[in-house]
Amino acid sequence: MIIVVNYDAGHLYSVSRALKFLGIPHSVTSDRKKIEQADGLILPGVGSASRAMSSLDRKGLLSVLKSYERPFLGICLGLQLLFERSQEHRTQCLGLVEGEVCKFDKRVLKVPHMGWNQLHFQASKADPILSGVGEGSFFYFVHSYYAP
Repeated sequence: MIIVVNYDAGHLYSVSRALKFLGIPHSVTSDRKKIEQADGLILPGVGSASRAMSSLDRKGLLSVLKSYERPFLGICLGLQLLFERSQEHRTQCLGLVEGEVCKFDKRVLKVPHMGWNQLHFQASKADPILSGVGEGSFFYFVHSYYAP
């Protein structure tokens, strides 16, 4: 079972509808036991990294997420939280991925960055999440931070 983590900072309905459309059994919860037993996690998110980390802490989810060792997908803010830290309010994040998430330089790019951009692979496309996605495919982005 796939668990969509509810920590009051995500676009849960959109993610749940997408999984339902794809026929993927899932549940939306903040229950620690269900999260620990999940076959995979999705951590969606919208908003501020510091508020999201505070919400995860209030719900008692930090330790279970930090120790989770099965497939784990972060979407939007959820991806930002997987890193060690974010430049946004100098937030300490989950630390599952090495590095710091950085804010786009508004002198170079309009922030938030919004629009259609092409995907160009820098490494092998072995990751199953990109199965069927071709070089140069277009994706719509709305974000102010990036993972270098």
